[in-house]
Amino acid sequence: MASRNTDSGWDDSTSSEGTATKYQFPEIAIPLWATLLGVTESQIQTSTKRVAGSISQKLSRPITQEEVASLTTISARDVVIHSLKLPIGLTMAAVIAYNGRAKFRFPFWQPQWVKTSPHVFPSLHQQVLKGQAAHYAWHMSRFVAYYFFCDLAVGSFLHSYANISNFAAMTMDPQLKALADALRRQRAGEAPGGQTPDWGRYASRASKTELIRAKDELEAACAKAEESLRNSANTSQEHLESGLNAIREAKTEQLRRLDEAIAAKEDPQQYVDQEKEYDTLAGSGPGTPATSQSTYSTGSTKPTTWGSGSTETTQSPGWGNSGVEGIDDDASPVAPGARGSPQGTFSGSAWDRAAKAQAEGLFDAEIAPLTVSFEDPKSGETRTITVDKDDGIRAGVTAESLGKIRAAFAKDGSIHAGNASQVSDGAAAVLFMRRSTAERLGQTILGKYVAGAIVGVPPLLMGQGPYKAIPRANELAGIAAEDVDIYEINEAFASQCLWSAEKLGIPLDKVNPKGGAIAFGHPLGCTGARQISTLLYELKRTGKKIGNTSMCIGTGMGMSAVWVAEQISTLLYELKRTGKKIGNTSMCIGTGMGMSAVWVAE
Repeated sequence: MASRNTDSGWDDSTSSEGTATKYQFPEIAIPLWATLLGVTESQIQTSTKRVAGSISQKLSRPITQEEVASLTTISARDVVIHSLKLPIGLTMAAVIAYNGRAKFRFPFWQPQWVKTSPHVFPSLHQQVLKGQAAHYAWHMSRFVAYYFFCDLAVGSFLHSYANISNFAAMTMDPQLKALADALRRQRAGEAPGGQTPDWGRYASRASKTELIRAKDELEAACAKAEESLRNSANTSQEHLESGLNAIREAKTEQLRRLDEAIAAKEDPQQYVDQEKEYDTLAGSGPGTPATSQSTYSTGSTKPTTWGSGSTETTQSPGWGNSGVEGIDDDASPVAPGARGSPQGTFSGSAWDRAAKAQAEGLFDAEIAPLTVSFEDPKSGETRTITVDKDDGIRAGVTAESLGKIRAAFAKDGSIHAGNASQVSDGAAAVLFMRRSTAERLGQTILGKYVAGAIVGVPPLLMGQGPYKAIPRANELAGIAAEDVDIYEINEAFASQCLWSAEKLGIPLDKVNPKGGAIAFGHPLGCTGARQISTLLYELKRTGKKIGNTSMCIGTGMGMSAVWVAEQISTLLYELKRTGKKIGNTSMCIGTGMGMSAVWVAE
């Protein structure tokens, strides 16, 4: 598509048609304060052209005047928000710097967090202790501007830009692209003749850290991407639930296409037939193993707590309200500070389950080995290794040994490195497609997505997310809590997972049977898809049917989804594993009917 500037718009043409369309920019009212910050109509128009050009290339057609108007409004919002980043960041930095010098207790930023928690603000720790207010202000301005306000400004822009253009997040980073290539090779190897899946139809997510990039860098990376990865991923700055929510959005997209077909008076039967075949997960995972890094353990601040109140309302007795997740969980009802508390027993069991599962090779099917090269920092030599196991898992960890670890937050608290998720790197992916597509591509069907729910809780009680989201997802799926065979509840902190399970009456032998984030980490942007993979492979291995994955998202939300294992696939897998030959699958259909079938393994 060719473009050139004009006084009132620009011309877009395609070589195939040789036609040109002239677009008019709608008038946008720029606030006075935004004008003073340097926001101009030219900036908004440039942003609009950039996004419009990407969309036009994707659709292989010129965009309409109505689309231009809509994109201009979005661009104006993002450019204006972006202009706020530095002045607000500097203002916040000045307040925080004054706060640190005058010991003034600013309601949202309490300097003792910085002083006692270098794991929260490691780069600022020494500056605060030395009282270097000016240096502190400078670093904090960068921190506030490029962390919190990039989330609003640059992150918001990329959210709109990337979602509208539907660019692949994996093309933004060579490491992400390598992970995608590894997964693609793994999946292609399972198909007859090595047929590669249609990568333009699967949904994926990237964590917020991958998305907070300059828009020019995003465009440059996408421009260099190979065609098989372009337009393949749905990206967002949401992070904790990103892998799971991608599946939910992919399902929504399928239903939207069906509605469009009906509205256009096309024959919707092709869509209806495909939807009736059920949504399937072909080769959920395999993911790449999480690599453990060191965790921090320090602090002495006693968190404040909520007052009395029913857990069925917006308050929870004893749950912290500091706004820092680890501090809040230190004050949760199942973490009273005693080292022999229920979370100690649960954490020891979590480590043990993960170690046994790894020793028995239960993770092998869901992990795609990744060969990487790196420079040894000691010798300077280039080394190549193949990572095929989660290296954070440790054998021999018990509740007693965990009780010897120093608390990470309050001195008399119980949250520490042994009962909280590790600081890890990792990635996971899920292929989500129609049953007919999976069969055509020769992909192994692992299961089906049934329903998902995102439920809000008070932001300061973010750890309660699964407790609220799990019942809602089960309700949407039309099942009771006891109908679920396996629950994958994210172990961001043992207290969160244990508290939700106990409040919902879920037997602990149904929760994370192969361990969870305590043992092998919780990489942002990875856990949602990793849970799906772990759950479906375990349902397949054990011959069970229904599973639920859930997590707290942070900032006051929780998400949960219900999955059904592919029964035929599970049967044939078990026949192959045991060397047996004949099997039978059966079910009640409802309304007074039943169905059964006989299968013979190859």
